[in-house]
Amino acid sequence: DNILVVNIDIKSHKIVPNLSIDTFSQNVTNLVDELFYGQNIGQGGVICLFDGNVSEYFYDVKKSKINENIQSPLRVKRVVVSAAHGLYYNYGEKIWRFQRPFVNKMIEDTTTPIYASSTATYLKSRSGVDPVFVRSTGSGIHAPSGQLWWKMAARYWLKHRLPSRPDIWNSHSQKNPSNPKREEDDDVNSRPLYANAISAAGLLSLHTNGSDKPVIGWKVRGFSVLYHPNRPFDKLLAQNMNCYMRELKTSSNKYKSFLQWPIRSATNKGEINLSNVPTVIVEPGYHSNASDAAALRDPEFRSIVAKAIEKGWRLANEQKPCAPFDIASIPRSTGSHNTPIPVTVNYKGYPQFPLKIEVAIFHCPSGWTCNGGVVNIPDKRPSPVSYTFRCNASASKPAATFGLETKMTDADNVVTRRVRHLVVCRPTSNIAANSVSVGTTAGQASIE
Repeated sequence: DNILVVNIDIKSHKIVPNLSIDTFSQNVTNLVDELFYGQNIGQGGVICLFDGNVSEYFYDVKKSKINENIQSPLRVKRVVVSAAHGLYYNYGEKIWRFQRPFVNKMIEDTTTPIYASSTATYLKSRSGVDPVFVRSTGSGIHAPSGQLWWKMAARYWLKHRLPSRPDIWNSHSQKNPSNPKREEDDDVNSRPLYANAISAAGLLSLHTNGSDKPVIGWKVRGFSVLYHPNRPFDKLLAQNMNCYMRELKTSSNKYKSFLQWPIRSATNKGEINLSNVPTVIVEPGYHSNASDAAALRDPEFRSIVAKAIEKGWRLANEQKPCAPFDIASIPRSTGSHNTPIPVTVNYKGYPQFPLKIEVAIFHCPSGWTCNGGVVNIPDKRPSPVSYTFRCNASASKPAATFGLETKMTDADNVVTRRVRHLVVCRPTSNIAANSVSVGTTAGQASIE
């Protein structure tokens, strides 16, 4: 899977309580991305070992062992949608501050809640799940900071809602009270610990990627999904979300060429390590790259990402690997004049209904007038779908072969390839096949 393992010799574990493992590991991953950008090195993920141990070794939090065979239980419909970061109190600087910098006209901490809201909307309407947020979506004021609640990190919202559960929102501070950034680490832990506590069906963690001190970080960009390498269902989630992002971005001329990384394994993320439920981290782009940052601020791009996350989640839960929407085949159709002739369209993938079928004529025989058309398929139905073709002519008019070109577009504006196929119209069955057409009136062929 092209995973790069980096072992970091820290000599002594005593420095770890004052070190944000997630941040440190992310810096290492970013450095690898920057150094080997465009090369086939570490694109499947970077695993950071600390003196030979995965970062989970340093999390002093009690949790159940990762279940390698875990499957998302459909009977549990709550899905935690986690918007990364937010304001936290830094005891060293004695200020409330965002966890990520302002760069390229955006801050990750205030961008991810918008992505969480869009993702939740599609999860509810299309997957039928109950999305649960770990950060406030309200406009009230968090009294200790004087800041709007929606800007605050998950740690504070969960503390407000669950004051009797410091094991969720105060896990790092309890063990490392001298760490000036302890509440930032509390925040990382709180998201998966909350998902565990409510027995959620899954944890979908939304971030943006970036490098604070890039080597060539301005150049590194792209959509990526991270998962735990020992959990097959999580890998299926990541594969589906990445694949449907590839499908759905074709709906936009602006983003059809947007760069994507292969899915990437990660054992250095607290959100993944501490979770006992299916978990992926989705990073739609790099805020440190100007082009990606512009996309991250664009509602059109945000909608594409949210739809891809939802579709990946829904079809993974149905145990369906990704299959992009396209026309598989359209068999030749044959029928009589003045009779509807069914045209069968075999499609593959999982389009969003309603569908639009557009038919053009690329060959119209002499003596005929031909018209294409548009047919709408309003309701969800499995493959195949069909429309009818009619040849209006004298019953004895000779047989004719028409060349049609068909494409389909789903409700998300995903368009299939154009497929050419044939329709043959014959004289009415009780008329001899070699009968001569009566009169000179041209026949008319059209879509119904």
